[in-house]
Amino acid sequence: IRFGAPAAGADEVNVVLRVRGEPTVRIYHSTAGRTDDWPTVTVDRAALPVVDTILSGESWYLQDREEFVRHFPALAGDLDRARMQAVATLPLVASNGDILGGIAFAFAHAQDFASVKPRLAAVADLAAQSLDRAQLFEHQRDVASALQIALLPSALPLLDDVPVEARYVAGGDVAVGGDWYDVLRLGDGRIGLLIGDAAGRGVEAATMMGKVRHVAAALSMDLTSPAAVLDRINRYLHFIASRRSMITCCIVIVDAERRTLRYASAGHPPPLLLTHEGRTCFLEGARGVPLGVVADARYTDATYALGRETTLLLYTDGLVERRGEWIDDGLGRLAGVLAGRSNDDFATLCDDLIGAMVGAPPDDDVALLAAHIVPQRAGRKVEVELPADASELRSVRHELGRWLTEQEVEPPVRDEVLVAVNEAVANSALHAYPSGEGRIRVALTHDDGTLHATVVDAGQWRPRPADHDGRGLALINALMDDVRVDRTTAGTRVRMSRRLGPTRQNRSKN
Repeated sequence: IRFGAPAAGADEVNVVLRVRGEPTVRIYHSTAGRTDDWPTVTVDRAALPVVDTILSGESWYLQDREEFVRHFPALAGDLDRARMQAVATLPLVASNGDILGGIAFAFAHAQDFASVKPRLAAVADLAAQSLDRAQLFEHQRDVASALQIALLPSALPLLDDVPVEARYVAGGDVAVGGDWYDVLRLGDGRIGLLIGDAAGRGVEAATMMGKVRHVAAALSMDLTSPAAVLDRINRYLHFIASRRSMITCCIVIVDAERRTLRYASAGHPPPLLLTHEGRTCFLEGARGVPLGVVADARYTDATYALGRETTLLLYTDGLVERRGEWIDDGLGRLAGVLAGRSNDDFATLCDDLIGAMVGAPPDDDVALLAAHIVPQRAGRKVEVELPADASELRSVRHELGRWLTEQEVEPPVRDEVLVAVNEAVANSALHAYPSGEGRIRVALTHDDGTLHATVVDAGQWRPRPADHDGRGLALINALMDDVRVDRTTAGTRVRMSRRLGPTRQNRSKN
């Protein structure tokens, strides 16, 4: 638009575009080197020559005010206010014949269009080609984004002891990438974290990514060794691939109860740990060649003993690679961004990391998978799953109360813990499942003089009713030493802890 007016010798130019799928047009106006984006208007209200051109496909060449007013008398005042005398409108036609919109040239003096028609047609043709390419690019990007989202997990599981977060940022071009991740509940309290990157871009890379992600998930459910999973995937790739494929992958099995990580890598960037004290370290062990490169490649496991609460980061190379620098420079930058950070606000930490490390848009796709691990201390545990029905609370209180008695928890503390858990379950039933349909999981652990309780639902919390006093959470905070509420799109988790012993006597009396 900005260069159309000088090229056509016009004083003003309007480009009017159809809004796809709607009976509306959007007007872009340029005059004296300035371009404005005007509001969207409906076709039937935009009684303009250029809109008539869009609807009919025919051009208008109105050489002076008299001719303009003869065809569009209702617009005489608009023409005078704009101080224009002549108007020409041409359709903007895509390569497939569709009319994308129209372009209108306005002139301050009367015109003999016979001599300038070829120039106006050339400007309109160039504008149509540019718009056609831009809309095709936008459409391809939308399709690529939708395909990429469909190939990734639609939601992450809500886990009791290992909250997880994922971020995905698409690269700058329209091609679908091969970055992927997954989170699996493996049983026995173990969690599987998987991330990978299929070489290349486009549908072929995305298709291979989808195959490997599903094969890796299926194998991880049956095999306890990440290295064994990588061995099987590598053989699978050499069996099915019509041409050589290269995929990097890292698999980590988190066992919070035993305080261990077990992991293996196939040419993937190393996982990064952020400790409770704010220190960072990369897991450099168990590194092997990328999948699909060497048919008889063998992979090995490595283990890492967890201390206090730790954040584990898995990521693809788009997070750390930059043109013109070594990957070690990117790894150092990543560690520097996280060093000294707290684990407390886990989701914000992930957002800040993406903001600090990723350009807009990035050169390559970026996938980030993060887990906040709070190792369980040695101790006994009871787990109960119940329907979101108030009538079930009595039996749950009875079972949990019996377990607390077996743990030799004295009646005052036992009763307060039961009240706190009861309130948390009742809140979940009320807010997450107002229809009464759903399941709630409750877990209690007695570890080294401290009771830990977790209440988890998979619903979406609604605002509390007007007649609800909202005192449940305040009561829980009064009865327990530490209370944390984690709400995600996958559901809500309430974590509570209560220290035992003489330091709690005054609280119990109150």
